[in-house]
Amino acid sequence: FQVFLLTTRDNKEEAKIESFDYDWKNFFVNNIPLKQTSKTYYYKNRVREEDSTAWNYKVIWYGRRSHDYKCDPEDLQEEHPKETKDDLHVEPLMPRMH
Repeated sequence: FQVFLLTTRDNKEEAKIESFDYDWKNFFVNNIPLKQTSKTYYYKNRVREEDSTAWNYKVIWYGRRSHDYKCDPEDLQEEHPKETKDDLHVEPLMPRMH
């Protein structure tokens, strides 16, 4: 789950989506005991650069400050079972102020 939250160069899709066997979002965000249940989470991929130098710059140099290198659990959206990846409407993430 923690790796899913990170931006990786191998994923250039608009949305990063993955299914899990546990309700990780409620566990981390709401401090609720971890419950085994099928969950699918997704979020807008903030860095989709083709050029490796540009990708590294946006993630490592600029991304650390702007928080573009990862998604926080509270920003995850849940996929409804009837939706497919092509049907997902990905809400833009608000920049974090730290």
